[in-house]
Amino acid sequence: MSRKITIAAAILAAALGGAGLALATSRAPDAAHRTDDPRLRAGAVRYAAYLRAEAGSLRVARRDGDRLAVRLHEGRLAPVGVRVRGAVDAVAAVTASARLLSLDARQAGSRDLLGVEARVGGAAVAFDAVRDALWARDKGLTGSIDERLAGLRAELDRHRRGERFRGARTIPTADRRRLAAALDAYAWRLSLAAERVG
Repeated sequence: MSRKITIAAAILAAALGGAGLALATSRAPDAAHRTDDPRLRAGAVRYAAYLRAEAGSLRVARRDGDRLAVRLHEGRLAPVGVRVRGAVDAVAAVTASARLLSLDARQAGSRDLLGVEARVGGAAVAFDAVRDALWARDKGLTGSIDERLAGLRAELDRHRRGERFRGARTIPTADRRRLAAALDAYAWRLSLAAERVG
């Protein structure tokens, strides 16, 4: 019986980790200051300010019953698990973003594209928090991430219909594969960036 519980717990932990639900915030008050790199510290401060603004907007959207705005703000906050507590670990947020986008890629045929676009936006802001530190170490990877983001946004725009997106299930298989490849390419480079500056 205990072996079944252990296996179930391991599967649940793997699923949560794969979904990118690991929080990028820290309970320790000085998490943003653990690094000697002033670029990472400054980026974490900027990112924390962005997250607080998004969390405030999410509260207002929930209060007003604006479901569309709630979905957008939740997607942008997804790398830190929607709640902003304590100091922010920007490198962990980039890692969580990569996991989330990789999951979106694997489920490209069933994911709501508005949610995908919001998570891409949240990932881009998380990356901006570590951009200066990465630029100092690897200018080529920084440029590659920017190129992949532009390509991913162009791919998403192909499925935009006015202010909305096509239903994910109505996207032809070849287009779904292109979107999945664009998501994977961006996610992979984000994970490389997190390793490089982490």
